[in-house]
Amino acid sequence: MLKHAFVCLLAMLSLSLITSVVVADPPPEYTHPDSDWMTWTLTDAAGDNINLSGYQGATYIVVFSANNEDSCEMMHDLADYIRDHPNKADDVLAMCIDDTGHKALKRHIRQEEWTKRVAEWNAEQAAARAAAEAAEEVFVPGQMPDFLQQIKDELEDEDDLADLMAHHFPFKAGCRCENMWDWLSERMDSPFTAPRVLKFNANGKETNEWTTLPTALGG
Repeated sequence: MLKHAFVCLLAMLSLSLITSVVVADPPPEYTHPDSDWMTWTLTDAAGDNINLSGYQGATYIVVFSANNEDSCEMMHDLADYIRDHPNKADDVLAMCIDDTGHKALKRHIRQEEWTKRVAEWNAEQAAARAAAEAAEEVFVPGQMPDFLQQIKDELEDEDDLADLMAHHFPFKAGCRCENMWDWLSERMDSPFTAPRVLKFNANGKETNEWTTLPTALGG
């Protein structure tokens, strides 16, 4: 009798284990469904709407912040890579999650431009110093231009802004869109912050995720 009861208990435990293996958790039910993929309204640094209709197949969505050093470094490296591989530009869509709208995109441009211009000016001064020393002449340092004012003026000029956007965002980049951010947050790993690169298929299914640039984008 006891032997029979023990056998029954083992059978019940085995069935329980099998059931636990076979029954999987249901997929998450997102508040914002996959069908919302690329239905957002995204605007660029000039305030113009970005055309999202061309995104087919695999798409990398890059989430960044102008207030985050790692984000800025990632965007700098990504821009360098896309300038060298322009055929990859249509595979990338970036969004700045800062809540200051177009000002955040312009801040990123301003930071990148100021760093670039100061580095170029310092290099010119170093070359001039070396030339003066070689000629046994007195080197008189030049006065650094007001790069911040220069950049401010250019960001306020429509044509100059377009040139700066083309250089620093050689791919489509938009300011924060709440619907898009909510949609992404439901799918990305925590913590829900930048920098982040997420890869999606044409149906809006996430297929991969990174906190640094993946190899496919120059990482």
